[in-house]
Parts: sequence; structure tokens; C-alpha cells
Amino acid sequence: MRKVSKISLSLIAGAATAVAIAGPAAAGANPTPKTTGSVTASVSGYPHQQFLSYDAFQTTPAKGNVSYSNFDYPAAGSGVWVPDLFNMGFAVGTDPTTQATYTQNVTSWNPTGQTSVAFTGTGSCGCGWNSTFSGTLGDGAFTLAMTEINASNPSETYVLTATGSVASAGSVAGTWSDNYAGGRTGSFTIASVGHEILHYVAPVAHASVSGKDAYFDYVIPAGVPGLGGLAVFFHVQDGGSSGAGNDTVEFGTTNSMGPFPNKMTVTGGNLTVFS
Repeated sequence: MRKVSKISLSLIAGAATAVAIAGPAAAGANPTPKTTGSVTASVSGYPHQQFLSYDAFQTTPAKGNVSYSNFDYPAAGSGVWVPDLFNMGFAVGTDPTTQATYTQNVTSWNPTGQTSVAFTGTGSCGCGWNSTFSGTLGDGAFTLAMTEINASNPSETYVLTATGSVASAGSVAGTWSDNYAGGRTGSFTIASVGHEILHYVAPVAHASVSGKDAYFDYVIPAGVPGLGGLAVFFHVQDGGSSGAGNDTVEFGTTNSMGPFPNKMTVTGGNLTVFS
């Protein structure tokens, strides 16, 4: 067996001691206090769910971003659309000439995410056919599933599906297909699908974390009509998982430790506070 010198043993022992010292020190490094969350919430006075996603790090300067959507607050320029009554012109085959225009009346809609909605409604083309439909609108895309109904013989129906892209001004263009007479295809256009709602992403300006509570603030981007440049202050409390019925969120436009005037009742998602 090879002999190990006393010098070698001393070096090995010294290295082991160094690892033992360095290991616990590295493992014990304090993580950056932070809060993070993605929640849906109801707010008094607004019929639809609001959406809040954020990361806020207690660093100098603070780091993180806030993404917020309020579907009941119209705000041009956000790129997030809610459908209103819209006219949908259908062209058949490769000919781009509009053959029929349905006036589509949206009777209900609900947010499905920070930037998307699902909707239903009824319509008519004034050419002897009516419609019922459901669809989605969000992230630059439009989909529609429509039942074509013969007004003089309601038992005669056909199924149509359509997909399209939403332009920045709210117009939509796309293609459709149905099962009438063995199946048809064509294109469609919508001059204006609806209106834009309040949605923005903003960097966190300050963050403070203590125990289960965290405070952070930011400034609404300058391009948001009527609200650009406004400072918003949030207080969140991590009440456990899941967020609904446990976590609390409140906000206002005055810097304080609370209470804030606006309460968000968390209905989905979760937030966490790491102090």
C-alpha cells in the first residue's frame, strides 16, 4: 500500500476544513426578500374579474414588473380588445367580394386571461339567415364558431368556423369554412371588432418585505390615456395557499402603510411573500 506523507495528510485535512467552512456559509446566504404572484380578483363596482401578475424584489434599486388588466375600464392603445356589436362580411371562395354581412350582437363576454376574452351572441344578415355564435378574442387572434339558421325554416342549420388576425386598429381579417352544400370556404372582414381596455406592464419602483406582508409601487406608463404618470401603491399579504380566501391585496394612489381604499378579493391564483 502506498504511504501518504504527513505533509499530504495535512493538506488534505486543510482542504476538508476549508470546504466545511465554505459550505455552510454559502448555504446560509440570505435570499433577496421578494413577493411574487398571479391572481384574479373581484373589485367592488366592477362586474368582471381583474388580473394582477407581478414580481417585486427588495433590492436597491428595486427590481420587478407589474402586469395589470381591468376589462371594465376602456383605454385606447392597450392592444387588448373586448368585442362589441360588429359587422362581419363574408366572401365565398377566392372572390374577395362580400356576399353577405352579418350584424353580430355580442350578448355576453368574460375575461379568460390577462389579455383575452370569450364571448357569445346572436346575429342576422338581413338575407333570410340568422346566427348564434361563440368566440374568443385575444393576443391578436379572433375565433368564431357560428350556427347559420334559416329564418324561414329554423330546423335548417349549418355550422361555420372562422379564424382571423386582429390589426392594431381593431379590424379583423381571416378565413372561414362551413358545411353548407357539402362545404364552402372563403374570407371574412370586420371593420371594427370592439374597444380596448386598461392593460399595462410597468417596472416596480420600490419594494419592502416583512414577514407575510409586502409593499410595492410603480408608475403607470405615460401612454395610458388619463392614467399615465400616476403612482400606484400595493400592499399584499400572503395568507397561505391557495390565494382565494387566504391572500389579501389592496391598493391606492397615496403612499402609506395602509389601509388602502381599494380592496381586491382574490378569487384565483396565488401570491407569495419571501422575507
